Amino acid sequence: MRRMAPFRFLACIGLLLAASCSGGSSPNSPAKLHVALLSPGPVNDNGWNASAYEGLLRIEKELGAKKSQQQVKNPSEFEEGYRSNARAGATLIFGHGFEFGDAALKVGKEFPGTKFLVSAGAPGVHSENVASMVWRVEDAAYLCGRIAASLSKTGKAGCVGGEDIPPVRSAFNAFEQGAKLGNPNFEVRQVYVGNWHDIGAARAQTLSLIEAGCDVLFHDADAAGLGMLEAAEQKGVFAFGCTKDQSSSAPKAVVASAVTDVPKSFVEIAREIQEGRFRGRRIEWTRKEGMVGIVWNPAMKARVPAEVLKQVEELDSKIASGSLKIPYSAQ
Repeated sequence: MRRMAPFRFLACIGLLLAASCSGGSSPNSPAKLHVALLSPGPVNDNGWNASAYEGLLRIEKELGAKKSQQQVKNPSEFEEGYRSNARAGATLIFGHGFEFGDAALKVGKEFPGTKFLVSAGAPGVHSENVASMVWRVEDAAYLCGRIAASLSKTGKAGCVGGEDIPPVRSAFNAFEQGAKLGNPNFEVRQVYVGNWHDIGAARAQTLSLIEAGCDVLFHDADAAGLGMLEAAEQKGVFAFGCTKDQSSSAPKAVVASAVTDVPKSFVEIAREIQEGRFRGRRIEWTRKEGMVGIVWNPAMKARVPAEVLKQVEELDSKIASGSLKIPYSAQ
């Protein structure tokens, strides 16, 4: 029997050990993702932050990724959150809000091998390893405004925002334009909490809007928006949810919600990275891609006049086809 030459024997042992350590995967197998989420508020808000966390869970389930999540509240915490997760080996870090843009660009330069994603980011927030992703909630806010005009007896609606930033103003402007389609003289008042988590402050501002005659309400305020929904139900006025179907938060007030499919969007970006297709850029999701739309509260839909329901359906179809373009002012 021929004996294997010593160097060939050692080489084979080395190959067997390498295969064992890699779990038998091929050189072209994608590396395991480690995805981190920085949220500006609690992930149990049944809205903006909850939708992001659902996206994180879907990435873990569908792509087999390792996950981590951290709540951060100010710019210094944004930067430290990015850095600590990058040092921990995160492949992709989501900063879930417009306000994360500057921190992502700054820390992105320090960790060129890490990918950063800013939700609702400004147009200029992107580089080789930084992307911004926006959902054109205006497509749905416009329809909510049209519905609001048909339900209001006073011709006045109130909008409650977390912080006065371009994406929020843009959504409120679209809501107002939709309302004016039904009533050219319709009035929309905007108020801002100053943060995304003060439910009590949002509730107090909502009560002031109701006292001023606003009998329909819309919000883009994350966790603070729950205060608006509570006040609307307490006072018996109509309301519209945002980001997720929020009818369960105020079932006797919420007529419909302007929703965005944040979880699906998160998975799409994570898959790009896993497959080596990611590039830093601005990404816009619209009704046309099915990432934005309205979800009715079945218990309240019957309150809307039949002719308005028909018109909203027609408008929605035009928006989905691209024949009707709702203005987007967050530039």
